[in-house]
Amino acid sequence: MPDAIEVSLNPGNRDKIAKTVTYFVLSLTGLIVIGAILLLQSVSDPKTKFEYFKDIISILLPLWGTWIGTVLAYYFSKDNFESANKSVRQIVDKITSEKKLETVKAKDVMIPKEKLIAQVMEEGTDLSKFKLKEDCIDFVEKNKIKRVIILNDKDRAKYVIHRDLISYFITNEILGEKPVQGATLKDMYDKGPAEIKETIDNSVKFIGENANLLEAKNLIRQYKSCQDVFITKNGNPDEPILGWITNVTIAENSIV
Repeated sequence: MPDAIEVSLNPGNRDKIAKTVTYFVLSLTGLIVIGAILLLQSVSDPKTKFEYFKDIISILLPLWGTWIGTVLAYYFSKDNFESANKSVRQIVDKITSEKKLETVKAKDVMIPKEKLIAQVMEEGTDLSKFKLKEDCIDFVEKNKIKRVIILNDKDRAKYVIHRDLISYFITNEILGEKPVQGATLKDMYDKGPAEIKETIDNSVKFIGENANLLEAKNLIRQYKSCQDVFITKNGNPDEPILGWITNVTIAENSIV
């Protein structure tokens, strides 16, 4: 019995059945029309013939309307139903996954500060300290990571620079007389397009230690260029970080 149900719900079988029913309806309609024509030809009295014709039409029209309506409803409603069903599934999945994120404390799934591989921006320095090649590209390759986390000497998160952003800058921007080997993150910030500046400025956001993952997701959703959320005691950027939540962490915990 389970096999029979599965076959009947198969989209290919449904289309095949629909086509078979359509051909059967059209063939049967043709036979009825031919039979009606033969019947009318055998009647000599015009008045009787008209009465027969009227009766046949009054019988066939509702039948044709029902058949055609059924076939059209099937073909036109199937796509609409599947589209609506897909939308409903997406809404349900979104609601379900967000409900799950709401129950997960960010602190329970964060990458703790002790495990972070980060560069340190000492007091009084700026992004000119970090060379694109040596301190960024070589750094991520050596450590097998994709982001350069920059903390200050008091463990406060300042920036997260993704390798893809650096690659985009090097590929698309002209550094003038300064070769890539000597270029710095400040060069990228100052000479890059506005979108690079916006990405760097919004590269990190903060939540408190009692926040859940949905709050982190909402920050990433609000700031499109942000993919990294740090946890501090009260969600204050001036506090030392306790840990790190990435867009990947949120995606992994969204699975229901």
